[in-house]
Amino acid sequence: MIELKIDGIDVDLIYAQIPFKNVTNNFDIMNNEIIEENKNKQSILALAGFRSTIKIKEMNLNQKLFISLMRFLKIWAKNRLIYSNIAGYLSGSSLAIMSAKICIIYPNASLPIAIKQFFIFINYGYFYIFLEKYFILFRGWPQPILLNELENEFKKAKEIVEPWKWINKEDNSEFENDSETDSNDELLEEEKEGNDGKQMSIITSGFPEQNTTFNVNKFTFKRIIKEIKRANEIINKTNNVQESIWEELIEKLNWENNYEYFILILCKLNENVNCNKQKVLLRTYLYNWEKENEQNNLIKESQLITNYEKNVECFDKNSKRESSLTFCKLWIIGVNLNSSKEKINDNQIEQLLTFDNIFKNYLTKSGSVYSIFTNNKIDLNKEIY
Repeated sequence: MIELKIDGIDVDLIYAQIPFKNVTNNFDIMNNEIIEENKNKQSILALAGFRSTIKIKEMNLNQKLFISLMRFLKIWAKNRLIYSNIAGYLSGSSLAIMSAKICIIYPNASLPIAIKQFFIFINYGYFYIFLEKYFILFRGWPQPILLNELENEFKKAKEIVEPWKWINKEDNSEFENDSETDSNDELLEEEKEGNDGKQMSIITSGFPEQNTTFNVNKFTFKRIIKEIKRANEIINKTNNVQESIWEELIEKLNWENNYEYFILILCKLNENVNCNKQKVLLRTYLYNWEKENEQNNLIKESQLITNYEKNVECFDKNSKRESSLTFCKLWIIGVNLNSSKEKINDNQIEQLLTFDNIFKNYLTKSGSVYSIFTNNKIDLNKEIY
C-alpha cells in the first residue's frame, strides 16, 4: 500500500495481484476467477474490498439518497470523533453498508427520514436482515448487518482466506466470527487487542466477507453507542424536521472542553521509528490500559482524539547530542474520571494516567516518549517536554 496526501486529503493506494497472464481490454474485475484462482491472501482481501464497493453500487438503490445519507453520516461520525477504523471506530466501509441497508428498506424516503430511521434502527435494532434466504429481525448488536447472502462457491480461495462466518448457537442464535479455525496466537492477539469482532458486525458483500468493524472493542463500542443515543435524543426533541436539528446533530465535539484530563503521546520522528505503526498500536495500548483499570471503576471514558495529529518540536532528555531538540508526532487522549477530585488526589490521578505498564514493552523500545497533562486547557502551541 502506498500512502499519499493530495491537497490535504489522505489517499491509500492498494495493490493486488491478478492471476492472469494477460489483462484484456474487456477485463472484468467482478470475474470470480480473480478471487478463486488467486494465491495471494493480501491480494484477495484487497480485491474483495473493491468488489464489495461495486456490489453496493450495482444494487437497485436510490443512488441520490444513498450518497447523501452516506455523506451526512460520515460528517456526523467525523465531527463526533467516532470515525477511524485504526482507532476502533466506524469507517467509510461500515457507513456505506449501513447506508445501503437503510436505502434498501426505505428506497423512496427523503434524506431527513432516512437519517432519522438510521439512528432509530441502529439504536433499537428494529429492522430485518437477509441471510440464508430468511428474513431475520435485527435485535441489536452483536448480530450482524448484511446486505445479501453469504457466498459459498469459492472453495480454493477458502484455503487461503477465511471469510466471516455465521454460527447459529442453539442457546441464543448469536452471530459471531468463526474462531474455531483461528490459531492460539491469533486468539491471544485478539484478547490483547480486545477486537474479536463480537462488539459490532457490519459485513461486506462478496467473498471473502469481512467484518468492517472488527477493530471495535467494548470501550470504543461504548463511545459509538453514546453518540448514537445522543443523535436519537436530538431527533426526538421535536416532531418537526428543522434545519437546526441537523446542525446540532453534526455539531463538532469540543474535545478540549469535553474531557477533564489529557494524555499526550509523542512519537519521536527518526529513521528507526515508524510512527504510523505506533498509531495503529495506540488502540491496543488504550484498550489494555482501560481494561487494567476497569475493576477500580475510576475511568468513566477515554478517547483517542481521532481528528488531531500534529508534528511538533519536542525535547529528548536522553539525547547525547548538543541539541536535544527533535521532532515528534503528537496524539492526544482525552480522559474523564468517575471520581471527583475531592476523592482522589493529584498523585493518584497521575499514577492512574501513567501508561508505564502498558507502554514499557512497546514505545520505549522504539524510542517514543509521552507526557501527561492534567488540566482542562492545553496550549498546543507551546514546546512539548
